[in-house]
Amino acid sequence: QERINEAFGEDPTPGFAILNIGWLKTVQFEKRSLYLQLDVKNIMDHYYHLHNSWNNVPQIGRQLQLKLRLEI
Repeated sequence: QERINEAFGEDPTPGFAILNIGWLKTVQFEKRSLYLQLDVKNIMDHYYHLHNSWNNVPQIGRQLQLKLRLEI
């Protein structure tokens, strides 16, 4: 990103790419639905920051999320 506003603490940043993957399974029983979701974000644990990150605070590294949702 090269179009920045220094008054807001922005600075130029190089391009980057991160790899995310997710899986979702829906289980039906009676009139209810259970959703199981697993996400892995920033799989390669790439170090990067956004152009509008104050003081170049890095984005979160590799993360694993497990979500369960029950609709009643």
